[in-house]
Amino acid sequence: MVHVVAAARPTGSLSVRIGAAHVEVRAGFDRALLRELVETLGGAS
Repeated sequence: MVHVVAAARPTGSLSVRIGAAHVEVRAGFDRALLRELVETLGGAS
């Protein structure tokens, strides 16, 4: 399960928690890489 811990900040970043993992996404991120990461972490539980 994915939980957004903070809404988009004025800095253009987003903080996401997936289980014990904490991921910070910034402007210009690689969408495909983020999708793979979320799928991998989501299946790790």
